[in-house]
Amino acid sequence: MSGVGYRKRSKGTQYFLSPLIAQWNALGIGGVRWMPMVMASKRFNNYQSISATANVNYGFRNHDLKGSLSGSYIYAPMHNGSVSFSIGDEYDQITQAVDLGGIFARSNFIRKTFVEGYQRYEWFNGFYTRIGLEYSKRESIDSLQLEPAWSAIFGDRNQPLAFETYTVAQLGVEILIRPYQRYYLKGRRKIILSSKWPDFRFIFKQGIPDFLGSDVRFSKYEFLVEDMLRFGPFGESFYRLSSGGFLNDPSSVRFIEHKWFRGGDYLLFTQPLYTYQALPQTFASPGVYFTGAAIHHFDGFFLNQIPLVRRMRLGTAVGATWLMVPQENTYHLESYLGLERKVKLFCVSSY
Repeated sequence: MSGVGYRKRSKGTQYFLSPLIAQWNALGIGGVRWMPMVMASKRFNNYQSISATANVNYGFRNHDLKGSLSGSYIYAPMHNGSVSFSIGDEYDQITQAVDLGGIFARSNFIRKTFVEGYQRYEWFNGFYTRIGLEYSKRESIDSLQLEPAWSAIFGDRNQPLAFETYTVAQLGVEILIRPYQRYYLKGRRKIILSSKWPDFRFIFKQGIPDFLGSDVRFSKYEFLVEDMLRFGPFGESFYRLSSGGFLNDPSSVRFIEHKWFRGGDYLLFTQPLYTYQALPQTFASPGVYFTGAAIHHFDGFFLNQIPLVRRMRLGTAVGATWLMVPQENTYHLESYLGLERKVKLFCVSSY
């Protein structure tokens, strides 16, 4: 039920094998799939550490063996310096920014064969860079035998998207600036806390044409600003602003690389900082976009003043979300006001 694990703190070693109940996926591509996973890690006396994860993914209907191997090495714990790699052949989602009715539909899946590596480093307090190279092949899964029952559930959305196989080689650069970041030191390791200032993040991806057969040449950028603000007894606020697009001709960008915007679900309130509740449908666009969201939790500031209602431990929340994609003629604004109650599902303790 919980897997097989082994840890020896004095040596800094740890191993884990996924539990039997988690090794089976009845909702996999083609039906039931067997998916065992194993993890291992080692921490050294100088606080450097190495870890690896391997998983196998086998489908019984198509007799297709997939899987991946990934690893990371923290070489500079005082500067959060690390290198990581992964290699694999898997069925991957095109996007997670899709409504609940389409997240498992086969139109949201492709086959992705990939190898990638990244390096992350904190040059000075609160200034991070992450640089990586990804090489992958994207293929349609329209030739596979799929579980017939899924077509009855998802209808036309269960039909895999047909497209010509193409190869992607791209260089990715990410810069994170967290002004006046707070932290503490534990031995030779730096433990990050928070900052009173927002996080500023810049992401840039450059396609590399003709590199090992790469078919892409896009230049994609994205800016993000996000933060959490505390107001004592008045509660706390969260906000997130972002903008992005492509520097090259948008018509030359394949649909899988587009920016996706999640449509709303019927009677389901999803994470409002990342999704839209009243957007009519999920769509993707290569055009320039501007979006933002904010939510404030008053917790029990108002309702705790009412004698009987305070026993219900309810809070109030108010927020708004907006989206602009001029190329798609999309201008969307929504706001909400409601009641909420915090529920603790489980508690994790460490020793």
